[in-house]
Amino acid sequence: MVRIAHLTTVHQPLDARIFHKEAKALRQHGYDVSVIAQGTRSFTRDGIRIIPIRPSTSRVGRVTLTAYSMLAASLRVDADIYHLHDPELIPLGFLLRLRGKAVIYDAHEDLPHDVAAKEWIPRRLRPIVAQAATIALRAVGAYFSGIVASVDAVAARFPKGRAV
Repeated sequence: MVRIAHLTTVHQPLDARIFHKEAKALRQHGYDVSVIAQGTRSFTRDGIRIIPIRPSTSRVGRVTLTAYSMLAASLRVDADIYHLHDPELIPLGFLLRLRGKAVIYDAHEDLPHDVAAKEWIPRRLRPIVAQAATIALRAVGAYFSGIVASVDAVAARFPKGRAV
């Protein structure tokens, strides 16, 4: 049976879209599905394993310690396909691809535009961070197995035929 793991550091384990729409639909089609998310306990709901990683209390923690915890949990699950739901998981996606895993990135927003408007990023760094996000998305489009784009404008950031 094909194993699929949904990874998120932002959303709750039983998120409406990730768990109730995507994970449940995959489970109903016979896939072995896990959701790895911030939480305090592991459990199974509707045949889907929920695997917790330690919750983060800060943005910096989410990008560093939580990302490391996510990598460790992902390697333990040893899924065939990893579905990433958050931009800070993109580096993890590259590591999983190097291990020969299929990786799907769920692009919900226009990342370069959004980071350029983040108040918590120092104003002088925003253009640099936005450019880095553009470069990262180009690499995602070239190297990841697939991209799920929420709207056509987001899909347009990726090579033709790579985003659905």
